[in-house]
Amino acid sequence: MEAGAILLLAAVVLGVLFFILRPFFGLGYHGEQEADFSVAEHQRSALLAERDRLITALAELDFDNRLKKIPTEDYALTRSDLLHETARVLRKLDEMEGLPYPEMGSSPADEPLGEIEIERLLAERRKAQAASSSRLKCLACGAEVTGADKFCGSCGARLGAR
Repeated sequence: MEAGAILLLAAVVLGVLFFILRPFFGLGYHGEQEADFSVAEHQRSALLAERDRLITALAELDFDNRLKKIPTEDYALTRSDLLHETARVLRKLDEMEGLPYPEMGSSPADEPLGEIEIERLLAERRKAQAASSSRLKCLACGAEVTGADKFCGSCGARLGAR
């Protein structure tokens, strides 16, 4: 082999070895510092995800109640539990952001402000969902349906070609 080919092969092998072994010697990427989250940022991210999950669960529970899928007694208990859990998560988020929580009752779980905030978030989510999808009306009952629906979610009537 020629000396130039041997030098080129050695340079490629050294480059590959350097690239592969770089994490073992602590030579990270420049963007690695951005990926390191502090514990507080991780907790905040988890709380935001939990808040979104609870708000979605409340919206689904309300939808199931409108369709009469669950008994009224179960709906009231489940909704109350979800509202209190959402209020707890919102309170923790407020504490992390340094926002003072107004003192209204004997314990934070009894405060109606959390439920008002939850209702506001639910209303915003419903408006966003309504705006994001095109809505049509069922000819049988007048309920709103999406263009992808084949049957009405309220009365079960078959939706004709539109």
